[in-house]
Amino acid sequence: KSRAITIIIDNAPWQREVTDDTKPPLRSWRKQMIADWLHDHDISYAKDISKTELLELAYENLPEKKYKVEEEAKQYQINILW
Repeated sequence: KSRAITIIIDNAPWQREVTDDTKPPLRSWRKQMIADWLHDHDISYAKDISKTELLELAYENLPEKKYKVEEEAKQYQINILW
C-alpha cells in the first residue's frame, strides 16, 4: 500500500517560476517576438496592428499558469501544497 507524498512549500520566488510555455510576453520584447509568441499559442491577429495591440491581445489570451515545481512534482506523483 503506497501513500501519497505531499510537499508543503512557501512562496519563494524560485518556487513560483512559471514554465516557459506559460510565461507572458514582456513589454520590452520586440514586436516580432510578441508576434511569434502569439503564433506559438495559436492566436490569430491582423498583420498590420501595432506592438501595443499585439501585447493587449496576448494579455487577453494568457494561458493558465503552470509552475515548474508543480510540473516536476507531477512526474513523480507528488502533490504540492502552497
